[in-house]
Amino acid sequence: SIMHYRSDAFSSNGRPTIKPILAGYENWESYMGRGDKMSAQDIKKLKAYYGCP
Repeated sequence: SIMHYRSDAFSSNGRPTIKPILAGYENWESYMGRGDKMSAQDIKKLKAYYGCP
């Protein structure tokens, strides 16, 4: 998702400040904040938020 910051975006020491906590997603940290386009889930959530069809 482009809607996530990188896992170390606000770190003062280079260590992650955000980590996936759901079982099975522990290794997704390296993918966080690396997207270059909106995911289907991003689009779905934004449409729901703004009341779009």
